[in-house]
Amino acid sequence: MKKKTLLTIALCLILSVVMAACGSNDKKSTAVQSTNKVISVTPTDGYVAKPQEGYEQIMIFPKDKQDDNNTEYIQIDAVDPDGALNSLVGFTVKGYKQGTTNYTMDQLNADLDAKANEEKESGVVGTFDNKTNVKLGEVDYVKFDLTRNGADANEYYGVVDGTPVYITVVGLIDKDGVSDMLNSIKYKIKK
Repeated sequence: MKKKTLLTIALCLILSVVMAACGSNDKKSTAVQSTNKVISVTPTDGYVAKPQEGYEQIMIFPKDKQDDNNTEYIQIDAVDPDGALNSLVGFTVKGYKQGTTNYTMDQLNADLDAKANEEKESGVVGTFDNKTNVKLGEVDYVKFDLTRNGADANEYYGVVDGTPVYITVVGLIDKDGVSDMLNSIKYKIKK
């Protein structure tokens, strides 16, 4: 009986040490922040997030494809603290006035509709014709399905605290971990 008790205790100790060792291998990703901490995102395993120097932009790449990759990436943009737009969204969202915090989803939708009409009038096959409404994290976005650099892509346009934000996902549609990263995005827009 004594041997069985000692053996049981020894096995329990070994099991607890093994479980503790396994738990210590869990790598918890930490959030990556943009230059002025306006954007933060938590990359999932297999991805690297890189803030773009001087911009409120974060680029995310697969770890094995992070150099000169234009067919698999995520780009997240927000306004600078002074309200300046430094991304593609600035070419699309004409109703936003730099430095203001009173831009609305209605204005965003009007800007996107105007961009769709502009494309139609110029004979371009409409990028902005297939809009759907989605929610990522706590933010409502207008989403478009398109092709960018020869790869399937999604573009997301949203409004946070009266300013526009933008995300593009290129070539990583439906890949493991992408949805988790998109839902982890947080913005700190200064008013």
